[in-house]
Amino acid sequence: MIVFIKQFTGITIVIDVADDATIGDITAELTRRRPDLHSGHGVHLEYLFAGQSVKDGKPLQAVGVQDNSTISEIPRRSMMASNADMQILSLIDPITLEEVKDPIVLDCGHGYERSSLRALIVQAGRDNTIAMCALCRQPIAKQDKLNLLLGFR
Repeated sequence: MIVFIKQFTGITIVIDVADDATIGDITAELTRRRPDLHSGHGVHLEYLFAGQSVKDGKPLQAVGVQDNSTISEIPRRSMMASNADMQILSLIDPITLEEVKDPIVLDCGHGYERSSLRALIVQAGRDNTIAMCALCRQPIAKQDKLNLLLGFR
């Protein structure tokens, strides 16, 4: 069965999995292919299909995933992280997982590295789609887009 994994970075990865595969099988394959994105960073990755969280242990077909389905990858902060970990996480861009040097905060309250958010907005414009916050999936407000593209804070 072929599934498409839409990563929070905007990249879509095609994976051929067995019919009885679970999210655990997919995360193992993603880690094998892109260890730089799946090596922790204090961020827990959640997978959504048809707006519902897909938990490990259940076969993908049991939650409605079929051949050529798309599963979205969403980063979530670990609720078990210490205060020190949370402070470090607040300085990590959720798109690139790199340290934020030029921060910008959206109306939804999530912070990003300005250059990575600018790239996300530009790519959405090229794809003729709505630019959305990678964390909460809310559309990025027009004022946020304007401030970002004009370089205002």
